[in-house]
Amino acid sequence: MRTRMIALSTFLAMAALLPAGPSVAGRPDFSIGLGAGYFLPLGDWKAHRYAGLDQFTGHVCFQGDFEVRWSRPLAFAVDGGYIHLGTGEWEDYAALYGDAVDASASIFYVGLLWKPCVWEDRYNALSLLLGVNFSAPAGQETFEKDTYDYDFMKNKVGYQLGVEFARDISYSTALTVSVSGLFIPSGVEYADGLKYTIVGLPLTAGVRFRF
Repeated sequence: MRTRMIALSTFLAMAALLPAGPSVAGRPDFSIGLGAGYFLPLGDWKAHRYAGLDQFTGHVCFQGDFEVRWSRPLAFAVDGGYIHLGTGEWEDYAALYGDAVDASASIFYVGLLWKPCVWEDRYNALSLLLGVNFSAPAGQETFEKDTYDYDFMKNKVGYQLGVEFARDISYSTALTVSVSGLFIPSGVEYADGLKYTIVGLPLTAGVRFRF
């Protein structure tokens, strides 16, 4: 609870300290962003504890958000994403020892983003991505006829930090590229008490529709 309060207080303080941008006449702008790309896992959390290899590797990811923007710094979004983790390295290792293991793992997250625009011209804009989300890592593997869940992957509050570049191609449509860091403290927690922070970089390209 204390960690969540500190994160929320920091988020609100940063919003208050930014200079006000130019007001948007009339109602706020609404948009929907959709993107897909590659998730690059980083750190020790992805390693198998005993096999000496990566149990989880990079794979495809998807993201989307609903954004409301009143002025340059005053923009918020409800966002979500799905990350499919690669498990082929672990499956190949098991196969070398005669074990037919079918594994899968993923991370789903949904939360709130603060998206202040830090630079823009007539057609381009660069925004920060600062978010708090609920993250749900999950995984399982099937060995012969038995299926086991990865109970060491824990649902946790996570954080997001990154940038999004948008290039207008029409009044209502923009192409986007984003890179961000996803952090889930204690997202991996083993029965013996060992904990790891899930860290990774979602690299995505997509499109934003304004209405």
